[in-house]
Amino acid sequence: MPILAYTVTSNPGGLSATGAASPITVTGLTNGTPYTFTVTATNVAGTSAPSAASNSVTPVATAPGAPTGVTATFGDRLAVVSFVAPPSGGSTITGYTVTSIPGGITATGTTSPITVTGLTNGTAYTFTVTATNAIGTSVVSAASGSVTPVTPRLMGGAVQGIPLSKAPVTVSTLAGSTWGSIDGTGTAASFGQVFGITTDGANLYVTEINGTVRKTVIATGVVTTLAGTFNLNGYADGTGPAAQFGRPAGITTDGTNLYMTDSKNLNVRKIVIATGEVTTLAGQTTDYPPPTPIDGIGTAARFGKPQGITTDGTNLYVADFGYSSIRKIVIATGEVTTLAGTAGTVGSADGIGAAVRFNGLEGITTDGTYLYVADTYNCTIRKVVIATGEVTTLAGAPLATGGTDGIGTAARFQEPMGIITDGAYLYIADQAAGNVRRMLLSTKAVTTLAGAPAGTLPGQTMGYADGTGTAVRFNHPRCITTDGKSLFIADGDNGRIRKMQ
Repeated sequence: MPILAYTVTSNPGGLSATGAASPITVTGLTNGTPYTFTVTATNVAGTSAPSAASNSVTPVATAPGAPTGVTATFGDRLAVVSFVAPPSGGSTITGYTVTSIPGGITATGTTSPITVTGLTNGTAYTFTVTATNAIGTSVVSAASGSVTPVTPRLMGGAVQGIPLSKAPVTVSTLAGSTWGSIDGTGTAASFGQVFGITTDGANLYVTEINGTVRKTVIATGVVTTLAGTFNLNGYADGTGPAAQFGRPAGITTDGTNLYMTDSKNLNVRKIVIATGEVTTLAGQTTDYPPPTPIDGIGTAARFGKPQGITTDGTNLYVADFGYSSIRKIVIATGEVTTLAGTAGTVGSADGIGAAVRFNGLEGITTDGTYLYVADTYNCTIRKVVIATGEVTTLAGAPLATGGTDGIGTAARFQEPMGIITDGAYLYIADQAAGNVRRMLLSTKAVTTLAGAPAGTLPGQTMGYADGTGTAVRFNHPRCITTDGKSLFIADGDNGRIRKMQ
């Protein structure tokens, strides 16, 4: 699991440790006095992740009364230690040496940070980092720690396990330019109205309202059409261009297959990535859905208007906009059940199962334990316990539209739609506000990463501009995903795939 925070313990009284996440800086030290402290990392579940890093330092002031300190940083697949105390005499630290690691492991970087690579998933490693100064002597006694690396995983149609905590972010255009449906590379390719987006880590898969599913290679920007025919909307199973969709909407993947909601045909389709073969997994096309959802197996089930979709590899979870509910599909059997919400009854009520109320469900993602839902018309972000169907509100307030950053219910959204998680953060595409927001799961703090800043009038939010932070412009950004390195946004009415890193 990704590390979320660090806690400093074993300090004498009167000292303080600042920083909720790495780096942590210990202040209030007295010049010439040795101190010993321990840094413990915690993960998503709140348990200790690496065992701890213990350090000792005798601070030397660079100016009268100036405090110094040591910071320790750990990550899932790397071990990093940074020293912020200059050595005696004012000379600077010139390099770091990593020792006490089993053979076959390498440590790169002559200055901080040092990255330890070659680790095996699930195996614990112990290491020691020693800093040297210009004359080659040890300037800090050493920092030692242990880490058990965790491999990032494909979950919820994204690569999770690596928190993408960088800010400010830069947005560029990966693919797309003018309106149309041209296969090609980068801006030589064109899209219609892009809607859903998912990734297997190497490729992006995008749905177009115009009736197609497109594939984009992340490394090259090469775009091809996987299934369907542009502007030929209908309903037909088949392979590649022989398949027809009514209105492709949400899309997710388990790495082998794509699963897509067809919001006009009121069903969920399965697409084999290797062949482009399309079949109907659940639901049946009809112009008149029944007044209440029908749970059942395969085409015997009925949906209202399926929109967002996500998967934990065993089950699919569908945001059923038309029935104001979350539906669950067992992939192996096509069995459909209702996890939370009640058809025909909109509102905003936390609770369990049928007692829950939603209003205009669009986006949905999962970390395997929880679902995170963009309750679009309520302007809120909701959390669902998969095992029980219990729903709580994480951020935003029902029907309170706006763009204010803040913590939990103090934050405001306009029309949150796309949502994805890396395990530590949620990333939300607010289509009406024209921006991408980020929420730290541990604190519920919501900030604006890119796009129109808070307070911008709705008519002024849309446009097209690459750049950094609030200088970026989107035109109804609908859905979002991550490959563990960057975020990718289906920029709906701009007909482009945007990359954020």
